[in-house]
Amino acid sequence: MSRKSRWLAEWRKSAGKPVFYHVISRVVDRRFVFGTEEKEKFRALMRFQEKFTGCRVASYCLMCNHFHLLLEVLPMAEGGLSDEALLKRLSAIVGD
Repeated sequence: MSRKSRWLAEWRKSAGKPVFYHVISRVVDRRFVFGTEEKEKFRALMRFQEKFTGCRVASYCLMCNHFHLLLEVLPMAEGGLSDEALLKRLSAIVGD
């Protein structure tokens, strides 16, 4: 049996509404590798990616061997990112 996507919001194809994704990822072999220090590094990397991509982490759950993210993805402006928006995102790489 194959899985089918379920859409809970009728505006999923709307150009003006955000879309939410539930993301799950497990560690290889389900090993318990996320200790306190690793979790802090994961959070820092997650916030960095949030600034760079323009996605918003609405909620997350970080466990010892896997994590869940609830991502809000805003609609892309017609024509893509402006130069100003791109430079703002790139500033996340080099810092403010």
